[in-house]
Amino acid sequence: VAFRIKAHDPRQFSEYKTNWETNGWQYCEADREEEVFLHRVGKSPKLSNIVSKIACSTKDKVPKTGTNRVERETTDAIVIDDTQHVNLMRLLSSTDLPNDYWVVSASWNREARSGIIRIA
Repeated sequence: VAFRIKAHDPRQFSEYKTNWETNGWQYCEADREEEVFLHRVGKSPKLSNIVSKIACSTKDKVPKTGTNRVERETTDAIVIDDTQHVNLMRLLSSTDLPNDYWVVSASWNREARSGIIRIA
């Protein structure tokens, strides 16, 4: 299953904005997407974790800011363009099978800014 990541821009959060402005940090969207992959998805994710992060709307409608930790986590999303793949992943994660029944692996290509999820 091919996917992309919609990562939040920390410069948009009031609590971090000053640090970005005063320290002269450089923002790189590709770096941020890779960071989201490593910390929120990982190379051996649980299917239910992936499904919980799939954007429920189009990429441009994912919130850009949040005022607390829970809201900030909703500003990061996994974007899967193929609705059949989304539906299949939701179906597989909703079965009564044990969590370790599905062997799930994920990989991220920083240059292409896209990833692959494999389910066996």
